[in-house]
Amino acid sequence: MAPAPATTAAAPAKDTAAPARVAPTRAAPAAPAGGDKQGGGDKQASGDKQGGGDKQGGDSGSCSADEYRNSSGDCVERPAQAPAAPAGASAQCQDGTYSFSEHRRGTCSGHGGVKQWLRDLPA
Repeated sequence: MAPAPATTAAAPAKDTAAPARVAPTRAAPAAPAGGDKQGGGDKQASGDKQGGGDKQGGDSGSCSADEYRNSSGDCVERPAQAPAAPAGASAQCQDGTYSFSEHRRGTCSGHGGVKQWLRDLPA
């Protein structure tokens, strides 16, 4: 019997194309808990907005549902609608709400800006 003819396997083709470029991905910024933009102007430093809480305390404790944690770490009352300026309000916003911000920067953001300052605040 005659030996079977030798077969040559075809060599795999080399991919000479340049690898596809993939754009770097960035994680989307986390939305603050509670999801509203009615922070009274100060940046929110903590994601936890609910629970009983201390009025001051940096990162310890949490703010109540009607408060937010400002850039100084204090729990501050959220802007509120009222027929007249509530006690402790620092500004009246263009939309008629009253802000309790402790700093001027960002006060009434999301409320059309400040209509009238009710007391002096640090920058």
